[in-house]
Amino acid sequence: MKETKEKKQVELLRKPSGTITISGDLTANERKFYNKLLNNASMQLKDDLNQIVFTISLEELKDALDVSENDKHNKYYKKILRKLYDTTVTYNLLDKDKVINGMAHLMDNLDIRVDNNTKRVTISYTIPLIIRKSLVGIIQGDPESLYARVNLAVIKGLKSKYSIILYELCKDYENVKIPEIPIETFKRIFGIEHQKIYQLFFPKIRERVLDPAVKELNENPNVEFYVTYELIKKANKYTHIKFTVQPKKKALKEIDNPELQKLISMLPEDLQKSKRVAKVFREYLAQYGYEYIKAQIEYTNQKNPECYIAYIDSAIKENYAKVEVKNTKTEEEIKTMVSKIVEKMEMNVKINENLRKYKHILEEKGILKERK
Repeated sequence: MKETKEKKQVELLRKPSGTITISGDLTANERKFYNKLLNNASMQLKDDLNQIVFTISLEELKDALDVSENDKHNKYYKKILRKLYDTTVTYNLLDKDKVINGMAHLMDNLDIRVDNNTKRVTISYTIPLIIRKSLVGIIQGDPESLYARVNLAVIKGLKSKYSIILYELCKDYENVKIPEIPIETFKRIFGIEHQKIYQLFFPKIRERVLDPAVKELNENPNVEFYVTYELIKKANKYTHIKFTVQPKKKALKEIDNPELQKLISMLPEDLQKSKRVAKVFREYLAQYGYEYIKAQIEYTNQKNPECYIAYIDSAIKENYAKVEVKNTKTEEEIKTMVSKIVEKMEMNVKINENLRKYKHILEEKGILKERK
């Protein structure tokens, strides 16, 4: 029986750049619904560029979510739709889009109807005119209508709202460098500007926002890139954040060990390209094991040291992350290792005995004077 590879699902949304970097704290499922509504509007505009009101069944809309809620009366889904209708956002926070700017609702009109006979739920809605104009421009090939090719199948599988935001941001700057983002703008894009814990304790941003999002994207086999970040500090204060994206195939094509690939992908971009670094980490992996090295890299990334390579080397050797070191060798490997040690010890004993005999002969012949 031949093995068949599972095809990676692709559902592309050409999402306007201005709708990616927006203000507002939306949940993961709210973002997934919004993307599905945008894609539905785009598909219907392809058939009729004059269309104003768009329709979609709730069943089709629910397909955007990875897990369905056990909700007999669809209260949960209706709540998401009402949240999108009630939410006003500022679009285009990085000033990339040439068409979309300013503030508006995510949805301008919302009508939810249930067929009494079939119980089928149909949603009718409109989107702000400026968003509609951008979608039309994208369909017509207007060079000023900038967009990102966002795979909704990938977003469907993402758990964290921060992972979704970061994924879309990386796709929006595909093949070009993402600009350094001021910290305050970053907080607005990620929807954490009004949360006190992120204003007072910057390490919490790493712990709860950045590191989990980077980890989820880098470990997702359907995401075609690796992403890293660098915090830029001036006058003892973090002022900007810099995200760097690198295609997985290009970054790690010469590394054949999947665990080593994951470890290298967690390092800063300049180190990922170094063959010497890959060789050293291959040795670390063999000596300490994957989980131990991974913990030390995560610890070092949190500290963001000036001399990264020296710090990570010390972290691994001195266990900065305080990881419990477990013996990863099998019983057979341990027996072989012990056997070699015993064999070496026995050989040393024989060498020492031969040396003593040879020394005694030399002393008897007067060649070597006996020490008192």
